[in-house]
Amino acid sequence: MRPELFSLRHLFLTILPYSRVNISTLFRSVNLELPPAELGWDTATVEIGGQPFELELDAEHRSLPWAASGTNITLSVTDSSERISKSTAEVEPGSGKVQWTFDQLRLPVYTRYGTSLLVMFGGGGSMPGLKSDPQAIAVLPLNGLTEGEEHHVEIPVVVGKHLGRLKQNAFTDFTEKTHQYKVVGKLRLVVNIDPGLDMDHEKYAKTQARRHAFET
Repeated sequence: MRPELFSLRHLFLTILPYSRVNISTLFRSVNLELPPAELGWDTATVEIGGQPFELELDAEHRSLPWAASGTNITLSVTDSSERISKSTAEVEPGSGKVQWTFDQLRLPVYTRYGTSLLVMFGGGGSMPGLKSDPQAIAVLPLNGLTEGEEHHVEIPVVVGKHLGRLKQNAFTDFTEKTHQYKVVGKLRLVVNIDPGLDMDHEKYAKTQARRHAFET
């Protein structure tokens, strides 16, 4: 056997098994600066209403039937939803403008940074098997909103063939290339993110983990 191989074998078989190694770890603090919108709570409540929702259709889409006569809207996040009646809609004839006025709504959410506020125009229905798809949708990602502040936002209103699939996407250049939809106007609304757990989350605390978090 070559001497160098013998010494290596001797090292692994006789010396290392009976040796002790001292390893020390040094942790250094890191100053990580993030935008205020990314420093909030993942569990929160989305506050909407108290100020009107304002829909304004582009000139070439002002004759859309569902807007010309007013329609109901549904507001939803991952964990909760609310339906606003058509009776609250005020239509400005011929202008493509519709306004909904209603009391403030609170929509609890457990994963705010992975959730969007979805606004659906029309559709729904209360009888099983007779629910219809919305006529149009608007999507507002919640991860860009700083909590504790009123945000006056304007988001695109879109129509398309597969709105059920489209509502799960962010509207980017890639989405435009891979999905068929058309922007027909814009929706103006005021949103606030109220951070943390509160009583609004109680009825949605169905799992053991959520019930434990709520009770403690």
